[in-house]
Amino acid sequence: MLLHAREAGLAAGATPMDRPEGIDIHPKTGNVFIALTNNSSVGNHHGSFLCITEKNADPAATEFTSEAFLVGGPETGFSCPDNIAFDRNGSLWFTTDVSKDKIGVGLYAGYGNNAFFVVPAQGPDAGRALRFASGPVAAELTGPCFSGDEQTIFLSVQHPGETSIIGQPYTSSWPDGTPGAMPRSAIVAIDGLPWKKESVV
Repeated sequence: MLLHAREAGLAAGATPMDRPEGIDIHPKTGNVFIALTNNSSVGNHHGSFLCITEKNADPAATEFTSEAFLVGGPETGFSCPDNIAFDRNGSLWFTTDVSKDKIGVGLYAGYGNNAFFVVPAQGPDAGRALRFASGPVAAELTGPCFSGDEQTIFLSVQHPGETSIIGQPYTSSWPDGTPGAMPRSAIVAIDGLPWKKESVV
């Protein structure tokens, strides 16, 4: 049996959302966070995070409240949030996914390559989206996953150089870095969290 989830949701009276992607549960509050990538059809070009609070903190509750946690755009410095993960302190980590034909163009100028951000839960930068790592040209970083001691985070680097055209030089040489090398997807490990910042470019 095939189920058309979007049509079924509309028929059931579900709340329309702006292209939900990553979802995770806050380790301290139990609130559900959803990355809403964007929805240009309603003028939402940069996306946001939705925070859902279950009634009485009961995950089986049938009632909840929701509010925007953080909104993308020039004020916050990120656009199109995608995959998300929380560390044990409640800091939110997320990747971005601006499509290859829009990176650095028009409304997306000034954001750089797709990247990996952290929103600290405490300290002087609490609540601010900080760029932690930048992805290769025309790539997206996906699937952030912490090691057990949270000193290492793993990321997938998908389709670097996706804008390359057959018969023309590749637009990226990641991960080899040698001019003319074919770009390849890979998994990277960033060590020394949260004190050591590394670039994935």
